[in-house]
Amino acid sequence: MKILHVLNEIRPSGAETMLRIAAEPWKERGLDLEVLSVGNDVGPYAPTLARAGYRIHHIPLYPVGHFVSAYVRLQRTGRYDVVHVHPERANFLLAAVPRVISRAGVIRTIHTVFAFEGRLRLERRLQRALLRSTGVVHVAIGASVESSERRRFGNRTVRVVNTFDEARFRPATAMERRRARSQLDLRDEDFVVVVLGNCAQVKNHAALIEALAMPAAPAATLLHVGIEREAETGERELVDRHGLSGQVEFLGFVDDVPAILQAADCFAMPSHHEGFPVAALEALGCGIPSVLADVPGLRDLRPHLPFAWWVAPHPEPIAGALAEVARMDGGSRQHWVDRAAAMVRDQFGVEAYVDAYRQLYREVARRGG
Repeated sequence: MKILHVLNEIRPSGAETMLRIAAEPWKERGLDLEVLSVGNDVGPYAPTLARAGYRIHHIPLYPVGHFVSAYVRLQRTGRYDVVHVHPERANFLLAAVPRVISRAGVIRTIHTVFAFEGRLRLERRLQRALLRSTGVVHVAIGASVESSERRRFGNRTVRVVNTFDEARFRPATAMERRRARSQLDLRDEDFVVVVLGNCAQVKNHAALIEALAMPAAPAATLLHVGIEREAETGERELVDRHGLSGQVEFLGFVDDVPAILQAADCFAMPSHHEGFPVAALEALGCGIPSVLADVPGLRDLRPHLPFAWWVAPHPEPIAGALAEVARMDGGSRQHWVDRAAAMVRDQFGVEAYVDAYRQLYREVARRGG
């Protein structure tokens, strides 16, 4: 069965990470895998997906006329059984063309909660209805996305929750922890907080930076992993304003994320909202005590993880939660590690994700023509 995944610029974010994780088991189950990037650039994570076994295509979305012509040719020559569309941007075009041109089965995964209002909300509601009428199947990555799509857009979805690389993201041994901290020039006594995620306003990293500047917060080193967008978020400027330049390290894109998490005492995700965050699963798989915003998307984890520090996405409660994590003794921390790691392995393992999508691919491929 031949599958084409359609992405924006291929970057090291949740959707692309899960495609990498799922590549080998999908190939073992007989899937032939390709990826189309519709970004202006193919994206920095494209070589990683190529090494995982995907054939990479790149057709920039603009100018639209050129894109449509090239996309139609790709559909005709590719003979795909299923086209799996991931972006919200231009999703109607990306999903409708393969249905019209090649009658391929089409799945569209919705990766976050979209709070559109006014004319845009009506437009997306209509687009989703039209796509459903042609046989396109919409997938929600978690309960919050499923609920938002139903309430805001009248959209019926199938739920397939996100996964993480359970082989790479596991609790560190004492030796791994010492080596990781040594490589980052961290002392044994340093309290290290890690935040994972490409910079965007919705990630709300500013609230975490401001929390570190508060008297209630512990003295901490913040390791910021992810591609920066300083023009959008102004995070470095905020660090300088609060005199935190000696405490915050912007590491940018890091290929070996487990090595960073092995050095951590605490993981923080202060987002305004999420879809269903792979980065949180990765940190929890490593057993790291976590401060999580009690917001849509992240909140989907709360029934499985009531013992985390659930906070409003504002500096004051974040600072208080960080202080509580810093006060944990060794026994309490080890208990946390064991419970968190076991929970994510049991609930969000790779095999369930791979099999759920394989079954869905088979169903929509049978109905495609």
